Amino acid sequence: MADEQQPRPFDEPQRKGQTAETAATAGAVSSGVLGDMLDMLGGDSGGTEPLPKQIGHYKIIRKLGRGGMGIVLLGVRDDDQFHKRVAIKLIRRGIDSAADGREVLKRFDLERQVLGALNHPNIARLLDAGQMPEPDARPYFVMEYVEGEPIDQFCDRMEMTIEERLGLFQKVCAAVHHAHQNLVVHRDIKPGNILVDMSGEPKLMDFGIAKLLNPAMAGVTLATSWDRGPMTPEYASPEQVQGKPISTASDVYALGVLLYELLTGRRPYKLKSRAIDAIVKAICEDEPERPSTVVTQEKSEETSDGTTRTTTADALAKPREGAVTRLKRRLLGDVDNIVLMAMRKSPQRRYPSAEAFAADIGRHLHGQPVTAAPDSVVYRMGKFVRRNKLGVAAGVVVIGALVVGAVAADFGRRAAREGERVQKEARAHEAVIAKENIDLAGGYFKTLADALKKLEGATDARVELAMASIQPLEKLAKERKDDPDVQRQLAQNYALVSDVLGGARDGTKGDPEKARDPLDKSIKIARELAARASAGPEDVRLLAGDLIRLGELRRKLPAIGDAGEAFGEAMRVAGGGTDTEPKQPDLRRLFAQALSARADAGLQVESASATRSAGEDYLRSLDIRERLLRDDPSNAEYQRDYTVGLNRAAGWYARTSSGRQKAEELYEKALTVREDALRRDSNARTKHDVLTAAGSLGRFLMVDPPDPDAASAKIDREYELATDLLHTDADSARADESMCWAALDIGQLRALQGDHTGAATARGEAVEHARALVKRSRASVSNRWHLARSLLAHAESLEKIEKVSLARDELEQSKALWADLGSESPNTPAYKVGLKDCDRALKRLDRP
Repeated sequence: MADEQQPRPFDEPQRKGQTAETAATAGAVSSGVLGDMLDMLGGDSGGTEPLPKQIGHYKIIRKLGRGGMGIVLLGVRDDDQFHKRVAIKLIRRGIDSAADGREVLKRFDLERQVLGALNHPNIARLLDAGQMPEPDARPYFVMEYVEGEPIDQFCDRMEMTIEERLGLFQKVCAAVHHAHQNLVVHRDIKPGNILVDMSGEPKLMDFGIAKLLNPAMAGVTLATSWDRGPMTPEYASPEQVQGKPISTASDVYALGVLLYELLTGRRPYKLKSRAIDAIVKAICEDEPERPSTVVTQEKSEETSDGTTRTTTADALAKPREGAVTRLKRRLLGDVDNIVLMAMRKSPQRRYPSAEAFAADIGRHLHGQPVTAAPDSVVYRMGKFVRRNKLGVAAGVVVIGALVVGAVAADFGRRAAREGERVQKEARAHEAVIAKENIDLAGGYFKTLADALKKLEGATDARVELAMASIQPLEKLAKERKDDPDVQRQLAQNYALVSDVLGGARDGTKGDPEKARDPLDKSIKIARELAARASAGPEDVRLLAGDLIRLGELRRKLPAIGDAGEAFGEAMRVAGGGTDTEPKQPDLRRLFAQALSARADAGLQVESASATRSAGEDYLRSLDIRERLLRDDPSNAEYQRDYTVGLNRAAGWYARTSSGRQKAEELYEKALTVREDALRRDSNARTKHDVLTAAGSLGRFLMVDPPDPDAASAKIDREYELATDLLHTDADSARADESMCWAALDIGQLRALQGDHTGAATARGEAVEHARALVKRSRASVSNRWHLARSLLAHAESLEKIEKVSLARDELEQSKALWADLGSESPNTPAYKVGLKDCDRALKRLDRP
C-alpha cells in the first residue's frame, strides 16, 4: 500500500505588469477549460494554426491568448446592427480526435452553460455561442470583452483607501454569491480573474474550472484524473489542496485570501515550493499573520530572473492609507477579524456565504458590531458610543449632574447631623444601605452571568464580566473583612472567574491551570464562612459548589489531587457532615451533582466493584433529581439536571450485560426532554444539551450490535448543532470539544457505512479541533485524551484508504500521548488500551 500521489500541474498565479488587454483574457486562457488541461494533452495550442477571418457574425481582429485546448480571439460584431468588441473562445482544430477529446468538449460546453445561467452586472456575460461551418464544425462561444485591469493593480493605481477597497470588494462578493445561488462554485477566485473596467466596476471572469453543485443539470462528468482538480494554489482552500469535497465555502476562503492581498499587498502564505506536499503544509498548517501586523513588515519576493526584490512597508502603505501607522490602525480589530474568519481552516468556521461576508464588511463600514469580532460587552458598548457620540455625551452630563446632586445632598445631610444618637443612627443606616447595595449588585451580577451562559458567542463577555468584578470587590472586602455578605460575593465571583477560564461548565477559555488560583481563593473564603458559628445555608451551598468545581478541575489536572475525594467532601458538606441526603432542595441538588460526579470519576478505574459502586451513585442521583423535578416541574434547572441523570444512568446500563434496552430507553427520554426545552427556549445552553444527548444516543446505537441507519439521524443532529455553536462562539473551548466529539461520531458512522474516505475526512476534522484544545492547554488530561483518540481513529481511516505514511505518523503521535497520559495516571486502564491499540495498528502497517 502507498499513499504517494502523482504530481499535477497547478495554474500559475496572475503576474503583475500585464497589460489591461492581456489581463482581460489571461485567466480564461491560462486557468479555464482551455488552460487547465494544457499539460495533459500537450500540443501547440494553436500557435501555428491560421486564424479564421470570420466566426459567425464576428470579424476576427487578432489573437488574445492561447491555452492547451484552444485559443481566445478578439472579435468585433460587424454587421448592419452595431460594432462591438468581444472575446471568442474557440476549441483548437483536431480536438475531437485527441485523447480525452470528448471530455474536453463536454467541459467546454459546461463553461458555456454556466455562463449562460449567470446574469449579474459584475460577472462577464455570455453573448453568443455556435459552431463553425462544416467541415470545421468546432464549437465556440462569445463573451463580453472587458477592457480593464486586475483588481489589485486597479486599487493600487487608483490609490484606493481601505474603505474604498472594501466597498469594491463587496461587489465581488455579490457576484460570487449570485454564482452560488445558481449552484456554481467558481474555484479559481484571484486578482487576474477579477477585472475592473473603465467605469470602475469589477467583473468576475473565467468559469472554466467552475464546479456545479448539481452536476446532473449539465450531464457532464466533472471528475478529472487528478485528485485535487485544477486550482491556483496561492488562493486555494485547505479542502481544495487536500482533495476534499468542494463547496461554496471554498470560494469564501479564496475571497478572504483576495481581500487579504488587496488590503496588505501581500499574500497570506509563502509557498516555498510548487510540490504538492509543500503546498498542503503551508495552506493547511501555517497560520496567516493578522493583516494589521503584516503591513508593518518588509516584503521580499523572488523575481522571474532569480533575484530578490524587497518592498518596504512604507511603499505598500502609500497607495492605501499613506502611512504605515495609519494603515495598521485602520486594519486593527474588525478588519483583521473579518479577513481571518473568511480564511479559517475549517469550512464550517468561515462565513456561511459570500453574502454574509459582504454583510459583515457593511456592518464594519457603518460602525456596527461585526459577527467576526469577539462579541463582548466592552466591544458592543464601544460601537454604540462611536455611533451615538452626542447622545452618549448628553447622557454622561445628565448622569454627572445627578451624581453631583446626590453627593451634595448627602454632604448636606451629614453636615446637619448632630449628637451621638444621630451619628449612631447614621452608621446603622449606612450599614443597611451597604448591605442592600451588595445584595443588589450581587443579584444583578448573578442575573447577568446566568444570562451570558445562554447567550451564543458570549464566552469573552463572561470572561470580561468576571474579571472586571474582582478588583472592586477585593478592595471592598479588605475594608469590610468581617462582613460575610461582601466576602461571600467575592468568593462567588472568584468561582465564576475559575469557571470561565477553564472550568467544566458552559463556555470557557479552556485553560484549567489558570482556573486553579481563583478557585483556591474562593474555597479559602468559603471554608472560613462555613466554619463560623453563625454560618447559614448560603455558606454551605457556596462551599459544596466550590468542592464540586475542585473535583471537576482535578479530573482535568489529576496531579493537583484526587477528584473523588473532592466530590465526597462536597456530599458531606451538603449533607451536614454525613452522606445522608439533605432536606433543603438547593442542597439536595448539589448532593445529587456530587454523587453523579463521584461516579464519573470512579468509572475511570474500570473494575467490577468500581462499576457497581458507580451504578449505585448514578441511580441514587437520578432518584433525587426526579423527585426534585416532581416537586417543582416548572424549574428549568431541575429539568436539565434530570436529563443529566438520565444520560449518566443510561451510560452505566450500557456497560452491563443486560442493560441495553434500559439504556436506550433512558437515552431516548433524555433527548426528548432536551429537544422540548430547545423548542421552548433556543439558546447556546439548550443547543449544547441537545447535541450532547443526541451524540450519546447515536454512539450507543453504533455499538453492540451497530445500527448505523438508526444512529445516522442522531449523529447528524449532533454535528449540526456543534457546527452552529462553533460559528457563534469559536472562543469557547466547549465549542472545539463538541466539534471533536461530533466529527469523531460522523467518522465512525461513515466507517460503518463503508465510506472510508468520508470517515477520514471527518476524523481529520476531529484531529483539528483536538489540536485546538491542546493548544489552549496541554496540561489538561482531557484535551490530550481527545487528541490521542482522534489521531488513533484518523490513522485507522488513513490505513483503510492506503495513506500509510500519514497513518504511521499519526499513530506515533497518538502513542506518545497515550504513554504520557499513562505515566501521569498509571491506574487508568483506558490509557493502556489506547497504547496497545496503537502498537497493534503499527504492526499491521509494517506487514508486507
